[in-house]
Amino acid sequence: MTKMPRFTPNLATLPAHRGDRAVRKNQRGAVAFIVAMTLAMLATIGIYALNAASNEVAAVGDERQAAQTEYVAEQGVLAGIESLNVQTLRAQKAKLRDPAQSDHQDGHLCVTLEGVPVGSPQSGCARILEADLQVLDRNNVPGPPENAPVARLGSEASPTVPEGRYIVELTEPSTSRLSIGNSDPNICSLRLTVAAIGQVAKSGVGDADRRASLSETVSRSRVTFDSVPCEL
Repeated sequence: MTKMPRFTPNLATLPAHRGDRAVRKNQRGAVAFIVAMTLAMLATIGIYALNAASNEVAAVGDERQAAQTEYVAEQGVLAGIESLNVQTLRAQKAKLRDPAQSDHQDGHLCVTLEGVPVGSPQSGCARILEADLQVLDRNNVPGPPENAPVARLGSEASPTVPEGRYIVELTEPSTSRLSIGNSDPNICSLRLTVAAIGQVAKSGVGDADRRASLSETVSRSRVTFDSVPCEL
């Protein structure tokens, strides 16, 4: 039996060995590309998450300010009702009964009469500013001090803490005589609408930023005053 000669290959001269090095080089390029794409995707996801969180915080802030604005308007309605008596109603009578003397004739358009033609019988309006209501409180009952600060909402530590104000409007007066249990023809029942425009905006900022942050809402209540002079 003839013995076959032993063959020892020279690995340095084999094409397959040179091909392995090329394959490994290509693999390193592919890995670098995959890593770069992965980092880019992670960065995109991170930016999206930050934007989503920022938008959520802004939305929560808007909802909070909307609720605060509604509370300020309701406070204005209550303050307006509390301030009304025969004396204050008599002082506002001309504006309520005569459209030519109502406040929107003086350049102060009544928000709650939007759409009502100026000069029509229903366009009578009397506006009472928050500062005037505080004066009425001091004249009638113990109220806030002379230089009462504007109501501030939230943390005082923030330089842009929201600031709330309101304006009260009296509209739609209606007088009727009392027919039950009243023998005085000069005593009547008076009904009118007490509305308040609540406004909340950032304080400690410029006028432009303040206007941009302003939110506004209106709260209304139909109020009846019994046993008042029919002249009102």
